[in-house]
Parts: sequence; C-alpha cells; structure tokens
Amino acid sequence: MASKRQAYVGSCEECKTTCFTPHAMQQNSTYPWKNLTLKREFHPANKQQLLENEAEDRKQGIRERRNHIYEPRFQCNVTMNQTRLILPLSIQSTFEHYLYFLPEHKLIFCGIPKSGITEWRRFFRYTRGAQDYLSWPHFKRDLMPFHMSSLTKEKQEELLNDPTWTKAVFIREPAERLLSGYLDKIVKEGWSEPVFGQNHTLSFAEFIDLITTVTNKYGQDVKIPGLNTCTDPHFRPQLFLCGLDYLLPSFDFIGSFYHSSEQTQILLEKVGMWEDYGLNYDDGRDGGLVGSNCHYPPPIRSSNFTPVGFNQGSGHRTTLHVTQSSQKMREYYTPELLETVRKAYRWDYAIWDDLAKLPSHVVASGKDLELVRSSCIHE
Repeated sequence: MASKRQAYVGSCEECKTTCFTPHAMQQNSTYPWKNLTLKREFHPANKQQLLENEAEDRKQGIRERRNHIYEPRFQCNVTMNQTRLILPLSIQSTFEHYLYFLPEHKLIFCGIPKSGITEWRRFFRYTRGAQDYLSWPHFKRDLMPFHMSSLTKEKQEELLNDPTWTKAVFIREPAERLLSGYLDKIVKEGWSEPVFGQNHTLSFAEFIDLITTVTNKYGQDVKIPGLNTCTDPHFRPQLFLCGLDYLLPSFDFIGSFYHSSEQTQILLEKVGMWEDYGLNYDDGRDGGLVGSNCHYPPPIRSSNFTPVGFNQGSGHRTTLHVTQSSQKMREYYTPELLETVRKAYRWDYAIWDDLAKLPSHVVASGKDLELVRSSCIHE
C-alpha cells in the first residue's frame, strides 16, 4: 500500500480531485466505496440511462420549484404511518449537493450552508478514506456518488421510506446564520456586485433590505423577489434546503448547531460511526500543516497524540462560530433589523424556537416540532 503521506502527482483542478489519496488512483480500487457490492447497489451499471430517462422530469421539478409559494407543505401522512412517501418533482430538485447518504451506516444527512456543512463534508471524506480530507471539501469528486441527487427517484424513495435509515440535520439560529453569511460572502468574498448588482460593499442594513425585499438573482435563470426556494443557499431559509419543507416530518434527528459537540456524538453513536470514525477524528488543528485549500496532506502527529474527535473540544470550528457570532450579533443587529429577519425567516424560527428549549442531551425529531404538529393536524 502506498505511503500515507505520498501525494498523487497531478492537477487539483478547481479543488475537485483527490490529491493525497494514492489508493484512489489505483486502477482496480473501489474507492470511495467500501466494496463493489455497495457501489453496484446504489449505482448500478444502467444508472446513467435511468437518470437520462428522468432528466426531463427533473427539469420540470426545477421549474415547479421556482414557482413554488414560500411556505411549507409537509408530507404529514407518513408521520402518521398511513402511506408511503412519494417525492414530488419540485422537492427532488432541492437535494442538489446538500443531501448525503452513507450506505454502510444507513445515514441520510442534510448539510446546510453556514450551519457546519464544511466540517461535515470533511468528515464524510475522512470516512471514505480520503487522506486529503482536510482540504477544501466542496465539490470533491469522491463525495459526489453519495449525493442523494445522484440516485434514481426510485432509490431515493426507497431510502427515505426505510425506517432503519436515520435522517439527520443540524439547524442554526437564523439571524446569526444570516450574519455569518453576510460576513463571509458579502464582506470577505465581495458578492455585492455579482449577486446583488451593487457597485459598493453592502452595509448589513442594505443587505437585509435587499435579501428580504428585492430580487436575488444569483445562479438563477429567473428573478424571484426576496427570500424563496431559489434564493442562494447561503441565505436561503434552512427549511427550504434538502426538501425539508416537505420531508421534515420524516427526519428523526433535528440537531441544534449550538449543541453540535454533544449531539454530533449522539448521532454518530446512533448510526455506529463514533467508535470507528468520530472518536479518533483529527481536525488538523495545531498540526503544522503546510498546503493550500486544494492540497493538504494528512496531519503528522507524535505517537502520543490523542485527537479530540469530530466536532469536539473547546476549539472546534463550530464553537468558534458561536462565540464570534454572538459578539458580532450585538455589533451588527439593531432591534429593528432583528425583527425584520425574524419575520422574513419565520419558518426557520418556528423550528429554532422549539430547539432552543431543549437541553443538549435531548434531540428532537421532525414530528416533535410544533410547526409540523400544527401543520399536520389539519391533514
């Protein structure tokens, strides 16, 4: 087997390839699958033809999604065990690269931008065996086979209807998530002009006004005012990612971003991933790593080094987000702006307000949430 620190000599085109996983490049390797049987089960030889047969339906789903009214329409009957879940085309089109499945552990996971998705993608690549798992994980090719969107509609429905699969998501306080998105995408990355057509860096008040009342055209062929199902995912309400506005009653693990240490361990223990992966995960912190976003070798540690585990410890990235954002919330938000955001993200707050009442060792399911109960009582 190749040396652990040996690099694949090749291009890291747009950060998409796998640079420090030599066995991934071996001709007969099943990487990133654990075995060939799993690969054939989820990606059979005729899968491409099946997806091509669904192509027009998927395009229609995107068109329907763009015209969808900004309100949840939960699949309530499944919660009452009355019927089989059928995916509408407009819901299937929202999976994109945010809804993942890990077949060995029967986990379906919704990763939400600005709610820890980068760390979870790194962790998922670590579980695949990627030695460059600390590199920028977005759009890496070895994760793409595990997008729910890569499966046929029949297979998607099979997994979502199987009660032995855990469906999980972590939700963040909406105003803090929006501020994090502003600081990252508007202030740091300069999205004011390409996304909002402004020739200056938007103030936070201007950003709030635009995102809640004016067209956000980023990445869309049509212009839709304000917050909606097609708003850029970094600012889009969390309920409108991964099809949660339909599937939330079927999710049995609704974690809180602020309890991510405890609840990450609870989730990974539930699906049998804590001992094998979570407990010994090395996040590379203080490891003297040398590289770029695309090129990160595995950490070099002394023999007595003990990792803190995935999403664990006082220094993990999620905790840092919480501390810094809490301080900046007072700096950026006026009472008026906060009220505007609370109204605009009313569905996310309906979920968050329930989660905020729970202690860290208690995890809600979708059917526990008042938003779901009140919506489904009339079904």
